[in-house]
Amino acid sequence: MAKCHPGFNALASKGEGHSGNSGAHPGFKGVQSKIEGEGYSPDAAGAILASKTREASGAAHKANPRLNRVKG
Repeated sequence: MAKCHPGFNALASKGEGHSGNSGAHPGFKGVQSKIEGEGYSPDAAGAILASKTREASGAAHKANPRLNRVKG
């Protein structure tokens, strides 16, 4: 993969996601579909998302403990 992907938080822009909550995160599936939209296969998009989630800062994990569910 020659492309460099910006990562999980860069794709989680405000204004997208759940209706009625402008700051809501689109969720893992939503971010994965955005990565797929950049030309990656679904498997590659999932791998990129998982990798960037594992690289998330300690503060991000503290703010969102569900990030700890990503194994690896």
